[in-house]
Amino acid sequence: MVAVARTLGAPVALALGAGAGAVLVTQNGINVNLRVLVLKDPFLTALASFAVGWVAVILAAVVHRPRCDGASLRKAPWYAYTGGVLGPVYVVAANVASPRLGFASYQLLATLGQLVASLIADARGFLILPKRRPTPWRIAALCVLAGGAVLSIDPEFSDLTWYEGLGFGSLAFAAGTIFPVQACVNAVMAQHLKTALRGAVVSFTGGVLILGILAGISVAGRGGLVPDGSASEWWLWFGGLCGAYIVSANCAAVPIVGTASYSTVFIAAQLAAALLFDAIGAFNFTPLAPTPRRAVGAVLSIGAAAAYTLGAPPRKWLCCWRREPR
Repeated sequence: MVAVARTLGAPVALALGAGAGAVLVTQNGINVNLRVLVLKDPFLTALASFAVGWVAVILAAVVHRPRCDGASLRKAPWYAYTGGVLGPVYVVAANVASPRLGFASYQLLATLGQLVASLIADARGFLILPKRRPTPWRIAALCVLAGGAVLSIDPEFSDLTWYEGLGFGSLAFAAGTIFPVQACVNAVMAQHLKTALRGAVVSFTGGVLILGILAGISVAGRGGLVPDGSASEWWLWFGGLCGAYIVSANCAAVPIVGTASYSTVFIAAQLAAALLFDAIGAFNFTPLAPTPRRAVGAVLSIGAAAAYTLGAPPRKWLCCWRREPR
């Protein structure tokens, strides 16, 4: 994938980013069905997803085969290993919250959390990031995105009480904050291992080990593993491939088009896919019609996410709107 993206250039890189955004929403749907129809446990479901993704990322790292000169796992700082803790948290949170909120509402709140955490990480110069003060433009974009998230929630559809809605909404927001933190942590590991794919292997390995322990405790607490074998669709077991694709797309596309452009198409594709999946009732979710209110919320959110990641337009563009003196 990396070689193909470099050969064909920016259009393919942006297509990979858009595909990664849609695949992230698809992964949520697959994992929710695996939990509801077969495994009956969020930790066991996350373990199954991570295990498949772990194998796929290892294969991708082996096929990639860049030079290993100077690579050292022992020299990596302790916090570089915490990426394996953060990934499982997102998967479990998505399994729990997205069925109650719907695809679009969950994804909008997670995106809001992602951008808020990015703003704070930039302001603090977190790990590898240079310090960048929050701009009025980005703060305004976050406010618009928050408004779009509120509009996307249909109070007549949801059977949640206000405190349940607040709880699941807060969980979705918190899950979104994981992305920028994990990206920085994995980037530190990638610096020591010389490629992002090798860093992802370490992260997935940690996730599999942690989820294996949590799943064992959860299954033991329920008195043993009693999976439901009535659902035998093959795709239920391949949510982990979605995660492997997202990691590979990040590695291939970001160096070509840059973080801002990649993030814009990635987030826009997430929100568009979530709205579509809600409308058609994908993955056995209850269909949620795209009402004018929800459509406006989605459009506002996509525009706000693009404005946040791309930044304020250059002043010379704004000058075009000013009337020239005669």
